[in-house]
Amino acid sequence: MSWRLPLRQILRIAGATALEGLQQPVALLLALAAAVSTALQPLVSLYTFGEEGRLARDSGLALQLVLGLFVVAFTAGSTLHDELRRGTAAAVLAKPVGRGAFLVGKWLGTVGVLAVFSATTLMATLLAERTAEHFIETQYTMGTITDTYSGLGSLAAIALALAVAAVLNFARRVRFALTAQLLLPALLAATLVACGFVTRAGTAPEGGFDLQVNARVVPAVALVAALLSLYAAMATALATRLGVAPTASALGAALFLGFFAESLSMRPGAALLRPLFAVVPDVQNFWMTDALSDGGAIPVRHLARAALYTLTSAAFWLLLGRVSLAHKDLD
Repeated sequence: MSWRLPLRQILRIAGATALEGLQQPVALLLALAAAVSTALQPLVSLYTFGEEGRLARDSGLALQLVLGLFVVAFTAGSTLHDELRRGTAAAVLAKPVGRGAFLVGKWLGTVGVLAVFSATTLMATLLAERTAEHFIETQYTMGTITDTYSGLGSLAAIALALAVAAVLNFARRVRFALTAQLLLPALLAATLVACGFVTRAGTAPEGGFDLQVNARVVPAVALVAALLSLYAAMATALATRLGVAPTASALGAALFLGFFAESLSMRPGAALLRPLFAVVPDVQNFWMTDALSDGGAIPVRHLARAALYTLTSAAFWLLLGRVSLAHKDLD
């Protein structure tokens, strides 16, 4: 058995996997659910619960984590398990393509789908936090204001992405789900830039341009995306044996254990669960919403450690998947 990982084969498999994953209607529905829910939250919320914009920010991050978990499960299940079940993976591996390269390519393709999804949630979260109620004191205005321009602009960008994708699909047979998923982060980013020419109060900024967004959200979104990439490696390993539903259930259990691993490890009899806690991702190291409260920021050192943890843990799960695939009959 060969353990070599040729880069060209990996990139081809990753590109095909990302393309297939982005074409899935489920992936588009999950991205739409995250973007629309995040955009609507500050528009319908009646309370701020303390810090301005925190509820919108935390909601966006929570939607990225939970819905991103389903993106991982469906992408890995549809692009790996179904291929193994139908026998199309056997044709790819007979070219020959190493099983290790095949799995790494599938994982990188799933990470590519996650990158598009995370870019959508990032833009939506930045716009939602800007939309949320803030106390404004200017020459003409004083009091709490909800930036309806940004909120309605977010919803308009989402609707425009779907409309353009529909027109291109009708006129040129361009794939609707793929086009819509790529347009969502692009149009939301364009809306964010356009909002920089209007203040929350609806007037022109004194300097001519001011985004008025919380850039400290970007590292928090990156950490959640890194955690989802780790879950993608886990899903890739599980998909060698399990379908979409069991894989999603296993990821949900891993998320639950990862959130409460520290408290559960202190309970009587927890020593028996230590091997499980060792392989389950520690979610608390990636869920850093409290670090952003009251003007706080996520240290660069923590981002570097999280990246290293993600890569080493992903390598472990891909190695398990490689062992599982080695003992699987592909005929």
